[in-house]
Amino acid sequence: MALIARARSLTCISIFPLAIFAVAGCGATRDEGAEPTPASQQAPLTVGVEATTDPGPVPQVVGGTNAALGQFPWQVQMGQSGDPTLEQATVFPHWCGASLISPHYAVTAAHCVFGQNEVTFVLRMGIVQRSLAPSSAERIRGIHKITINPSYTTSTSWQTGNDVAVLELNEPVTFSTAVRPIALTLTDPPVGGSSTVSGWGRLVGFGAIPDILQSAPLPVQSAATCNTFFTGPTVLDNMLCAGSGSGDTSSCNGDSGGPLVYRPNNTRPYDLVGIVSWGPTSCAAYSVFTRVTSQSSWIRSVATDAYLDGDVNLDGCVNSADLSLVSASLGQPVPANVLVDQNNNGTVDTGDYLTVLANTGHGC
Repeated sequence: MALIARARSLTCISIFPLAIFAVAGCGATRDEGAEPTPASQQAPLTVGVEATTDPGPVPQVVGGTNAALGQFPWQVQMGQSGDPTLEQATVFPHWCGASLISPHYAVTAAHCVFGQNEVTFVLRMGIVQRSLAPSSAERIRGIHKITINPSYTTSTSWQTGNDVAVLELNEPVTFSTAVRPIALTLTDPPVGGSSTVSGWGRLVGFGAIPDILQSAPLPVQSAATCNTFFTGPTVLDNMLCAGSGSGDTSSCNGDSGGPLVYRPNNTRPYDLVGIVSWGPTSCAAYSVFTRVTSQSSWIRSVATDAYLDGDVNLDGCVNSADLSLVSASLGQPVPANVLVDQNNNGTVDTGDYLTVLANTGHGC
């Protein structure tokens, strides 16, 4: 993520999915495997850096900062797999982002995987720097099954929403301080609230792909505000819009499929509120996300063990057993079961207990 000069951000405002694609006639190049522009210049900003399918959403993180290991432990990097043994993960080109939502499942944007096979991808978790050799913190997995929202039927379906897919991992992951799931939000963030986007998307429209995971704060906007900016696709009820309006911070090509997260205060955990979907190819002003509240029922019908806030023991029901686990660790460093640290701040505190208490009964 890097700052986009306002003068540049207001030129060549085409709309695409936020995968890694270039736009012809806008000074775009084909480095990083960027795809040629489709006939229409109003399309999603697809986030796959080296995508080979029709362009879709294109967000990457602009105006961001380097993330630290464990800061966004649900972040998944999707690379193009050329090695079925998954032993050469660091050589795989970046494609999209995703979010870990259980030991067995992750979610991403449908446009990232539409028309693709499971063997196309390798998933890396517990990393911030893509070029480093795998460490003990990293989890590398393949995809056993891709399930795309049934309403997403063509390469332009991102324009009508439902831009979401569930990825079943080829084997479950164990959690750690560097790898843990994020819960699907139960409520939408308020307009004006500060959400956070993260990813390995371009640092500026048509610019470089970062080696280190980036994150940036994005204020949540109303659909009406964003629709005054877009001249092609519109922000629908099943979408969420966020951004500064100036383009100083934004998602960009390569961020597609990645998380938009929100929490009401720093004592509570982040929840997944959006999935990077589309925006202007210049990565200016605003980015559009799949609204998680509009998809959570469908996601849970596929990812049957999707994580719930407060479900410390992962039994699908937030109850007194979870409260007991947190109570037993209050004031102590994070134990082996990292979910005791609900707010992911490195210690077990009253905020963790209150999170479990507030969610007691969910899933039961």
